[in-house]
Amino acid sequence: MFKGMYNEIKKEMSEIKTFFYKQISERRAKINFAQDSESMDYVEAYLRQQKKLENSGEKDHLYSDKQLFGSVLDLWLAGQETTSNTLAWLVLYLMTNPDAQVKLHAELSKVIGSDRIITLDDKNNLPYVNAVVAESQRLCNLLPHNVPHRLLNDVNFHGYSLKANTIVVPQISQVLYDEKIFPEPQKFMPERFLDSEGRFQSKPELIPFSIGKRACLGESLARLELYLFTSNLFNHFEIQILPSKPANTIRIMGGTVQPEPFVCKLKERY
Repeated sequence: MFKGMYNEIKKEMSEIKTFFYKQISERRAKINFAQDSESMDYVEAYLRQQKKLENSGEKDHLYSDKQLFGSVLDLWLAGQETTSNTLAWLVLYLMTNPDAQVKLHAELSKVIGSDRIITLDDKNNLPYVNAVVAESQRLCNLLPHNVPHRLLNDVNFHGYSLKANTIVVPQISQVLYDEKIFPEPQKFMPERFLDSEGRFQSKPELIPFSIGKRACLGESLARLELYLFTSNLFNHFEIQILPSKPANTIRIMGGTVQPEPFVCKLKERY
């Protein structure tokens, strides 16, 4: 029944593997291992450590190309689909909530006022942009169940006795949609992340990346990417729904929760 899908996935994974091994090989060729300089990225740091262990005569080290491929694949898969789907939801929410988009454009016009590239230096001066990103992450609830964890020891948690090796799955959606924390949780309301003076105010209950020591490794990078993409995209464009092709917020379950494909109209602001 799933043979066709399996073969397609197998084919795509083979192509991805070939691509990454080529990138690793090209990166290795550009490194001057004779010079002990600071690594410019994760792959270079890994390859330098690999070379160091090989030169020391250690044969059973774990720094293989196969392990590096697995690591960069994890980082790529975790960072690509999650960020792109969050942006898709963000665009959809601002299309279907035009008043919020008007407020976003008003802030960008006041603070930026031109078509220049917005950078991290502007972040603290754009509270509504940050609030839009936070609210989009909350409402889209991209990974409602998150990743399973296993208890290493017996634990007593708020009167519940949990044995070692129990599988625990964080119910993130129960927090992000909790009416006591986020009133009217199904509504797109960026203002819930602004204080009484209009300053951005995050909430500890905003946990799209999970919590604890095993929270998403790329949380900081993802937040910065979402801010930069959102601020620059909406500084340059007004995004509108096409009357002939109305959008909806139906959720499609997959590796992450995706919106239905939609069509939009981009109107230049400068």
